[in-house]
Amino acid sequence: MAKSKSAKNLNSPATELAGVVVLAFGPRATTRGLVKAHRKAAADLNVPLAEVAALGQSGRALSDTLAPMAEALDAFGDGPILFVHDDVAVDAASLARLVQAHLDGATVAVPSTNDRGSGHFHGPLPSAGTARAELRRLANSSEVVVTPITQARPGCFVTDTETLRNLLTKRIHDPFAVLKDRGIGLYRVDGAFAAHDGACGAQVRATGRDLDRPLLVASMIVKDEQDMLPDCLESLEGLVDRVEIVDTGSTDNTIAVATEWGANVTEIEWRDDFSWARNQAAELCRDAVFTLWIDADERVAKTDANLVRDVLGAYRDEFDALDINLSNRNNGIDAEPTSVFRARRLVRSHLLAFSGRIHEAPIRFEAPGDPLNSTLFDLISIDHLGYADEVVKSRGKSQRNLKLARKQHLDDRSVKASVDLARSLMLADDSSDEAIELLRQAVVAAEDTRPEWLAYLLGSLAGILMNAGETEEAAELAGRGYGILPTDGLVAAVFSSTMVSLGRSAELLAAVDKAPSTDLPDPVYNSPEHHRLAELSIAVARAHCGQSGWATVLEWADDGRSFDESVWTAVAEIACREFDDMDLFEALLQLMIAKRDVTGLLPAVAKLADPKFTALLAVGAIESAATSANEVAVSADVVSTGLAAAMVSCQWALFDELAPSAHVLDTDVRNHLARHLSESGQTQRATRIEQPERQRGLVASFGGSSA
Repeated sequence: MAKSKSAKNLNSPATELAGVVVLAFGPRATTRGLVKAHRKAAADLNVPLAEVAALGQSGRALSDTLAPMAEALDAFGDGPILFVHDDVAVDAASLARLVQAHLDGATVAVPSTNDRGSGHFHGPLPSAGTARAELRRLANSSEVVVTPITQARPGCFVTDTETLRNLLTKRIHDPFAVLKDRGIGLYRVDGAFAAHDGACGAQVRATGRDLDRPLLVASMIVKDEQDMLPDCLESLEGLVDRVEIVDTGSTDNTIAVATEWGANVTEIEWRDDFSWARNQAAELCRDAVFTLWIDADERVAKTDANLVRDVLGAYRDEFDALDINLSNRNNGIDAEPTSVFRARRLVRSHLLAFSGRIHEAPIRFEAPGDPLNSTLFDLISIDHLGYADEVVKSRGKSQRNLKLARKQHLDDRSVKASVDLARSLMLADDSSDEAIELLRQAVVAAEDTRPEWLAYLLGSLAGILMNAGETEEAAELAGRGYGILPTDGLVAAVFSSTMVSLGRSAELLAAVDKAPSTDLPDPVYNSPEHHRLAELSIAVARAHCGQSGWATVLEWADDGRSFDESVWTAVAEIACREFDDMDLFEALLQLMIAKRDVTGLLPAVAKLADPKFTALLAVGAIESAATSANEVAVSADVVSTGLAAAMVSCQWALFDELAPSAHVLDTDVRNHLARHLSESGQTQRATRIEQPERQRGLVASFGGSSA
C-alpha cells in the first residue's frame, strides 16, 4: 500500500525519501527544537524517522552508535535517506533540492553549510535554532548547482541506504571527522543550505574531560640537541601534561636545556638501536592515556590545544592509535613541504612499543603481530626539519643511518628492512646497484600488499633507474605504479617525464585519460614538487600532441608557484610549440610580467627559438622592468642571453637597447662578451660592455644592423 503524503508536500522531491536518521548527541534547548522540527518534517512526508544516540548507552563511546544505526537502516526501504545531526537546521526547499540532486546522480548530496574546513563551506549562518527564515531566503534566492567536492563534514546529507551503510565505517558519527571522497561521490548542492550549531562537538568534547590520570605525555629520545630542542618543547606547551626525555649520551647542553623547560630527563646508553631507546622512553609514559612520540627536530602545529585534548579524551576508548600528517620541511619551517606522509605518532600508552633498529615503527606492546587500529587525526600535525641538507651533513645522519640499516638487514630480511637499507643508501647519495637490487626484491615481495605501498616501491625504483639513465625500464615500472595509484607524486613525475623524454607523449596522455580516479588510497608520501613536475610533463606532452598545455603554465603563474630551471625549460618548449611569431612574443612577455622573476626563461627560449626573437624578448623584459608597475626583475641571465642572441644574429639595434643593462653582469661575463665583440670588429660596443656604468643611461648613437 502506497504511503500517503501531506497535500502540501505532494510535489516535493522530498516525498521520495525512504527515511530520516537523526544522530542525537544530547538534549539541549536548541537541539530539542531542531529534533522536533525533523520529526514534524518526517511526519508531513510520512517517512520513518530513527533517532540514534551518538554516544551510545554509556553516554561516552562514539563507537557504540554503529550497531543502532545499522539496525535503523534495516528498517528502511529503498530510496533516499536524510542523515542529519540533532544540531542542524535544514529548510524544506533545501531538503527537496538535496533529494533531487541525489536522484539525479549525486551519490552523497551535501548542502552548503557553515562548517569550516569542508568542501561545502558557505560562510557564517545564524544559529541553527533561529536559522530557518534565513535558510529559506537563501534557498529562494539561489540557483541550484551541483559540484563534486573532495571532502565533507558529515553533519547533513542525502544518500541511499547502501551508501549510508558503507559510510558507517567512515566515522560519520564523529563530529570531528572529515569524510574524504575516495570513490564515494560527494557533491555540494549550491542552492541547498543547512545551519550547523556545533553542539555535537561540544557534547563530544565534554566526554573527554573526566580523567583521573594524565591524558597525553610526550616521549622523546635525544642526543646533542641543544639547538633544536627549545622550539620543539615550546610547540608542546599547553598540549601535553609532561615531557619524558631519554638522553642517549649528549655532550652539549641538551640535558640542561631540557631541565630548564621542565622536562623529565633519564640518561641511558646508546646501543645502535632506535627501537630499544624508544621502548625505554615508552616505559616512562605508561600512566598516561596517550603517548605522543616526537623528536627534537620536529615541531607540533596546532590551532587549539584545548580542542585537541578534549577530542583525545573522547577518543580514549575508540582507537589504539591516531595517525597525523608529518611534513618534511627540508628548506625551512616556513618553506613548502618537501613531502607529507601519514605517521602513527599518538598511541595509547599501555599498548605502545617499537620495532626496528632504524626507522622504528610503533607495534602493539607484548603482541606485535596484532595490528594497532587507528584513524587520521587532523587537529594537529608535525613539521620535521631533520632532513635539511645542513642538518644531515652536520650530524652525520646519512652514514649513521646506513650503518644501522646494514645491521638491521643482517638480522631481518623483511621488505621493510630492505627498503630501509635502500633509503639509507639513497640518503648517503649512493644509488648503487645494491640499492636497485634491494628495491627490485622489495617490489617482487610486495606484489600482493597494499596498493599504495607497491606504488611507492615502484616509484622509488623507477626514480633511481631514471637517474641512472635507464629510462626505458624506469618508464615501464613507473607506468605500472601509475596504473595502480596515479596520485602518487613520485610515480606520476617519473612516468610522465620519462615518457616525454622517450617521445611517447601520446601514450602518456592515453594513460592519464584511463588512469583510475575513484576509491584510491592515500599515497605513502605526498610531494608537492613531484606533483608539479608531473603536471608540467603532461602539459609538455599535450603540446607535443597539438593540444594546449599553456593553460597549465598560466595556472601556475596565477598560483604564485616557483619556477626553477626545469620548469622554465618546459615552459619554453610548450610556448614554442603552441605559438607562432608575435603570439609567442606576447605570451612569453605577459608571463614574464606576471612572474616578475624570470631567471631561467631566456636561456631556455634561446635553445629553441630564433636568436633575433630571443634578443627581442630580452628587450621586452627590460622595457617592462622600466615601465610596468608589476616589474619584471632584470636578471643577469636575461641580459646576457639577450646580448649573446643579438650578437649571434647581428641585431645591433637590439644589442644597443640591451647594453645599458650590462651593469647587472659580473666582470667575467662582461669581459667574455667584450672579447667576442672586439674579435668581430665591434670595439666601441666592446667598450660599452666592459664599462657599463659609464654608459648607463646614455642613448646609443649606433643604429642599423651593420653598424
